[in-house]
Amino acid sequence: MNLPDKLDKDFKLLCGHAPAIVVRALYNIDGKAGETWVAVGEERIVFYHRPAGGEFDRTRLKLNEVIEANVEATNELAVVSIRTATNHLQVKCSLFDLPNLDRAATACKTANERTPIEAPARLNSVSAFCAAIHAVMDADHRVDPVETEWLCQKLPDLVAIEQGSAWHRVHGTEN
Repeated sequence: MNLPDKLDKDFKLLCGHAPAIVVRALYNIDGKAGETWVAVGEERIVFYHRPAGGEFDRTRLKLNEVIEANVEATNELAVVSIRTATNHLQVKCSLFDLPNLDRAATACKTANERTPIEAPARLNSVSAFCAAIHAVMDADHRVDPVETEWLCQKLPDLVAIEQGSAWHRVHGTEN
């Protein structure tokens, strides 16, 4: 499957090459009527999304920023969930897209294992606070997307949230 021409040109400008994996979702990224195209390259995953009758917007992530990537099949749909320290995206697709969605999730996991976001050598007070909040959220060994959304609403400093997440991932709760 290929991206529509306009989106393909945009992806090539962003990444310097054509996407390796392309999936067309049945809904907008918010789960309402519309469409979403998921394009995965060597270092990025880009979601081109629009509501029914609207214009395309894009959400782009570096693959190594992805903390969790899962694909689940229901009776009617395949759902891919992508979580970063600051985002949680769920896209509903056709069951026929399961192989490509699995490849996209694997690309995210592989990139994170190969080149994870580096934890800063030192944390400022806000990043240290975020690392502590990440430790609390991870106390049950599962960070719920609602917890992440709460943190992003309460603290608009996304850089500090990313640094705190990276610090917690590298050093755990013991440090």
